[in-house]
Amino acid sequence: GVYKDKFKNTNPNKNILNNFNINQNDPILLNVNRQEYRKNLDYLIYEIVKVKKIIPNIRLFMIGIGSQHDHLKLLARNFNLESNIIFLGQVEDVSKWYKVADYFVFPTKQEGFGQVILEAMASGLPSILFKNVKGFTQVPFEEFITNNYNGMLVDPREECSFSKCIIKLFSNKDLQKTLSENCIDEIDKFFDWSVTANNLINCAISH
Repeated sequence: GVYKDKFKNTNPNKNILNNFNINQNDPILLNVNRQEYRKNLDYLIYEIVKVKKIIPNIRLFMIGIGSQHDHLKLLARNFNLESNIIFLGQVEDVSKWYKVADYFVFPTKQEGFGQVILEAMASGLPSILFKNVKGFTQVPFEEFITNNYNGMLVDPREECSFSKCIIKLFSNKDLQKTLSENCIDEIDKFFDWSVTANNLINCAISH
């Protein structure tokens, strides 16, 4: 579960973007992750290269540290993405970053749960994720994400699936608004800690 009030998207402070000389209307993606090899973040950078050809002012904020941190920064530099991909390192208050982004991107192909996805949902931030395909991915995201309803689940077997999805979404503001509203609705119904706690109590009583 997640404490929805901590992440609720009420008053996003886009002034924090001024520190990076970023226009508040620029399309913004967010990734919060341990920067390790298994998180597939190289792939995300390659996909941003493709997105930039269509959306030159695309921005990706990457929060986290790990053994791949320096490698990822070098990769971004080699593709001339230093103004497009901003590495924030370890951040004390992640919630404010959920509130300024347009989409959460999480390209991992193997994940145990994905608490950050629930945090993004509580902020009204739709996620772009890989769906579970035997032999390609082992992820639990379909337990709380319904494709085209409160997020986007793309096929890991399809070439450029993330970049195609990102470009599509930024051309459809109405869809973004709908996905965002449905994220918050799903958290309210099923994933807020108060709901989760009540479900656990009821389950214990019934047994």
